[in-house]
Amino acid sequence: MEDEEEEREPCLVYSIVEKTSKRREKDEA
Repeated sequence: MEDEEEEREPCLVYSIVEKTSKRREKDEA
């Protein structure tokens, strides 16, 4: 069960990183 929780966290972090990179692209444009 611990593995499942660990797998979920990276997904959340990736989601935040994707949002941040999208914001950066808008700022650079």
